[in-house]
Amino acid sequence: MAIRFQVLLLFILVTMSCPILAQTDRGAIEGLVTDPSGAAVPSAQVQIVQIETNSKIDLATNENGMYFAPNLPLGSYRIILEKKGFHRIVREPVLIRAQTHARVDFTFQVGEVSENVSVTGEAPLLDISTTSLATGLTTQFINQLPLILSGEKRSITQYLQFTPGTSSNDTMWTARVNGALPGDTEVFIDGAPGSEWGTRRGSIEENGPSIEQVGEFSVVANAFNAEYGGYGSWFTNVTIRSGTNQLHGSVYDHFGNDKLDARAFFQAKRAIVRKNEGGFTAGGPVFVPKLYDGRNKTFFFFGQGLFWSRQGAAGNLLTIPREDFRRGNFSNLVDGSGAVIPIFDPATTKPDGKGSFVRDQFPGNVIPTARISQVSQKINALMPAPDLPAEQTNNWHNRTGAFPMFDTWVTTMKFDHSVSDKQKISVTYSHQTRPRQIHSQGWGIDPLEGFQTQTIQVQTGRINHDYIFRPTLLNHFTAGVDRYINPANNSSVGQGWDQKLGILGLPGDLGPFPQISFSGGTAAPLTMGLTNNSYSGQTRYSFDENLTWIRGRHTMKFGFSHWRYGVNSRTLSSTAGAFNFSNNMTSQPDAGANLSRWGNAFASFLLGEINTVSATIAFSLGMRYRAYSLFAQDEWRMTARLTLWYGLRWDVNTRP
Repeated sequence: MAIRFQVLLLFILVTMSCPILAQTDRGAIEGLVTDPSGAAVPSAQVQIVQIETNSKIDLATNENGMYFAPNLPLGSYRIILEKKGFHRIVREPVLIRAQTHARVDFTFQVGEVSENVSVTGEAPLLDISTTSLATGLTTQFINQLPLILSGEKRSITQYLQFTPGTSSNDTMWTARVNGALPGDTEVFIDGAPGSEWGTRRGSIEENGPSIEQVGEFSVVANAFNAEYGGYGSWFTNVTIRSGTNQLHGSVYDHFGNDKLDARAFFQAKRAIVRKNEGGFTAGGPVFVPKLYDGRNKTFFFFGQGLFWSRQGAAGNLLTIPREDFRRGNFSNLVDGSGAVIPIFDPATTKPDGKGSFVRDQFPGNVIPTARISQVSQKINALMPAPDLPAEQTNNWHNRTGAFPMFDTWVTTMKFDHSVSDKQKISVTYSHQTRPRQIHSQGWGIDPLEGFQTQTIQVQTGRINHDYIFRPTLLNHFTAGVDRYINPANNSSVGQGWDQKLGILGLPGDLGPFPQISFSGGTAAPLTMGLTNNSYSGQTRYSFDENLTWIRGRHTMKFGFSHWRYGVNSRTLSSTAGAFNFSNNMTSQPDAGANLSRWGNAFASFLLGEINTVSATIAFSLGMRYRAYSLFAQDEWRMTARLTLWYGLRWDVNTRP
């Protein structure tokens, strides 16, 4: 059990700073209201209106003339102030993004409430939180800077490359910011943790939304506030788009085709590539004629994304054993200078009297047929002939691509409902199906290729609830659930290949073709077979409760979090064995630098001289984790120019 106490003297500002933001995917508006003399105006009515939905929040200034509107979803807002004896003030638009806030101060003018003072112009966006730094990318930015279609669905985290401090080239899987270690981060989707924590924490490539379904993407660096914990010093926010009072939709497609590509120099012809990433989105008010009019109250967003990819043979040149090598004849195996590479008989190994060993070379550099292993002969019979039969290397055109079939369907829907000016609720659901076929070697034929099928299934759910008990007491609650299923199926399982080949004695054998790999020396051929065969199922539940209390010059925040993780996995890989053959087994032990040059890995294979071997007995594993946290944090405005932040956090991570 790891228990962490933090007392954070966060910072002392020279100027006024923003209150603590109530949730990772939300923003806030605050300000000071004064009269013409500069005195604070208490009990002024403050209404915050989201322009796109006309959703309203009613607040009031406190005895110090301060108002604070936390937990605001991203969007443009209108601020309306009223106080008897003063002109009514309207300010718009005020743009809010995740983890940022706008400081908007007002000065009342004496007059009747019926007279308006309108201020039009975007309020400056300030993120003057003392310990965190947020960088956001809006929908407009994302649309103006599209990502190029690649080998799989585009991921919103690829935009990390455009944010300051990113120190990793692979922002899809192992993103790093400001030198943080890989995995020391989290991705929040609509306020709840959503990254592939059991696979690669900080990544949402296999479970995240399509880019066109994202309303905003932001990164918070230096996340040292007491409200943050359970991950490293930075995190990412992804906010799903919401509907508005206007019905909007889009249809899109990103297209890739080999007809637009050039042929690589060593390819006989261009590899077949057919790729599309398209879909549609729609959002607006929920409206059922004669039954329900959800304008200004209930809104929906729906997005359907599809990535579709088909790839043919890559066509690049690889190495497979030449026909004379398969018969054991290595008399024409030569190095770069044209010199014959000697093959030594491991059966003749004997001490050289100098503390090492020596072997005899096979006469004529030919392995006798009687010495060739029966298992090796059966595997030889499965191999196709080289495309370039005279070449000892680079004699076989790659028959496969990495992912000959790769599809991804992402369905996302979101509903936002304003119960009243005091209560709001938002529900998000997403389902992703990710079927693909994986070819890993280049043979293009079973069982040598090692085909793998994988259909990942992901479900994500979010509930966000906001309630205003009174203008100075506000509550936000988030519940999240994530389900991730990843099966990796070896196509040759159950076919009894070890028995067919004569490999006996492996107690956990499930029948796949064994993996045969080669290393070292000249003309080492392609690997045969595949070890991967597994199942993984992961579930995470998260609950986050945050209460904000404004009292005098203090903005206090209290929170509780509970995350539950469950992992069920079955490891079925390498049950038929993984065999490696090295040139060292047919090289000369006391040859010095020539040890790594002489001999041949395929010659060692013919003799059955194994370099390394491993095998696994299938096993299942189930683990459960729980994490709890409590925090309290206060922003104390000691004077108009001096603010003190401090907080306390307690974290518990239970043992599995």
